[in-house]
Amino acid sequence: MCSNERRAEIATISWSLWKARNELAWNNRYTQISVVIALAKQYFVQWKFAQKNDTTTYFPVLEEGDGAVVWVKPQKNQIKISVDAARFEEYQATGIGMVARNDQGELLQARTMRMNYLF
Repeated sequence: MCSNERRAEIATISWSLWKARNELAWNNRYTQISVVIALAKQYFVQWKFAQKNDTTTYFPVLEEGDGAVVWVKPQKNQIKISVDAARFEEYQATGIGMVARNDQGELLQARTMRMNYLF
């Protein structure tokens, strides 16, 4: 019998496989199965830690003291906007994410955007 956590992980992997199949069927975009599963597992781990309502991000490949930056709250009566971007070669796209938080660490707004590129 599987634990609830294992069932959730299996559901996440299944969803990722379904999404990859749709990308192939609808957009003729192929992703290697090992990449699909690795990304699904990484997403699941990050989701689990996000459920703890902690304001720091968990990165399983980083270790204590490796120079990784940890998010800190802005000063009183200030808003902090964090922005990040990633390039996805296999999809010929770039993804951008933005998050605004107040001095209590509460989420004010968030946005993601995908931009396709042709080169």
